[in-house]
Amino acid sequence: MQKPASLARRLSRVSREEKTAKPIEITKIVDGAQCTAAYIAQLTGELATLASGARFANLAILLARAQLEAELWSCQGN
Repeated sequence: MQKPASLARRLSRVSREEKTAKPIEITKIVDGAQCTAAYIAQLTGELATLASGARFANLAILLARAQLEAELWSCQGN
């Protein structure tokens, strides 16, 4: 089965972009990861509250554990 021409062009362009991509500074990655972890902590905390209110005890516990893990990751490097 042949790939459509448009798909082949897109794959070729992506391949070229990967080869010419500039490295990202590690501080940007760490800052981004910490912000992402903080956001996940906030969301999982809200979901844990919802699960608890709906009497989904096991789900609430799992979400609370995920919140704690994300909070720990968000504090890395501080």
